[in-house]
Amino acid sequence: MAAEDIGTIYPTKIPGYEDAADIQAALKLYHYGTSSTVSSEGDIVANSVVGHIKALDTRIDAIEADGIGSVISDTMPTGVDDGYIWVKSTGATTTLSVPLWKLKDSGTLLGNSLSVSSLNGERLLIVLKDWSHDDAASVDFSLRFNEDAGPNYVNTGGLASSNHLSSPSFANGGTYDMTVSVDLANTAASLKPVSTIASIEPGSYFGYYKNTNAITSVQVILPTGVSFDSGSYEVWSYE
Repeated sequence: MAAEDIGTIYPTKIPGYEDAADIQAALKLYHYGTSSTVSSEGDIVANSVVGHIKALDTRIDAIEADGIGSVISDTMPTGVDDGYIWVKSTGATTTLSVPLWKLKDSGTLLGNSLSVSSLNGERLLIVLKDWSHDDAASVDFSLRFNEDAGPNYVNTGGLASSNHLSSPSFANGGTYDMTVSVDLANTAASLKPVSTIASIEPGSYFGYYKNTNAITSVQVILPTGVSFDSGSYEVWSYE
């Protein structure tokens, strides 16, 4: 059989034009690159389908033989070894934590007050949305932390009460939005800054909570006999 080369990339053999038409011989020649019997890997012709598969298999075997490509030592290093890193397999896992705003509570404003507990974090936002009250006159509400009614509050803006922080005054018949921001992380001089921003004029009040204890709950309290008519709330914690 006058075998001829076919292909320049991964070449193999095919029968010549003058050879008799024999499909089995042609496939054998194309697959093995020879009309002779191939009974072992030592008989494989490089330029054949089998030869190219064998070359690929040899390369895969070499990669597998390299394993993870590193040298593992059970001995802790005492200095810097070029080309090595040390990983302690019995060491504790360190989990990195990134502070995020988390919704701690939400709902409908009902009754005379709002109280939210289980707070923890660096900052706190209390958001009152589209709310109104049922009193015939203008009212403000008290803001307390940890249900603390002691003299631990400093109101600014001319408000003198010391057992709570005061909000702006809200007239009857209106619908309001208000956000209270508390810096839980600030303990300088035992003062935690509190700011109130409301959808009225003047809408901003500021004060401080004088206590080194962590704030774990907040209370928003309307005057006695006054209730929320409508509205909703959200309490967010940055932790």
